[in-house]
Amino acid sequence: MVGGVCAAKGFRASAIHSGIRKHKLKKDLALIYCENVCSAAAIFTKNKLKGAPVAVSMENLKNGKARAIICNSGKANTCAPGGRK
Repeated sequence: MVGGVCAAKGFRASAIHSGIRKHKLKKDLALIYCENVCSAAAIFTKNKLKGAPVAVSMENLKNGKARAIICNSGKANTCAPGGRK
């Protein structure tokens, strides 16, 4: 494949079907990894109520650096019982 997320030198990616989505042939969880710490940015919801993954990601990106990210397709468990407050 030409281009894509691994086109930049030092980046690798992998994806699997983890069971998040019902269709067993569709990949629903991805890992994108860089050999070195690099600049990172994200756009987050402006909603007052944010799910725990959004809150954790916002905290982790405060310094503008990352080495890896995990992307899921499907669930947005905001207000889940027992979740982060």
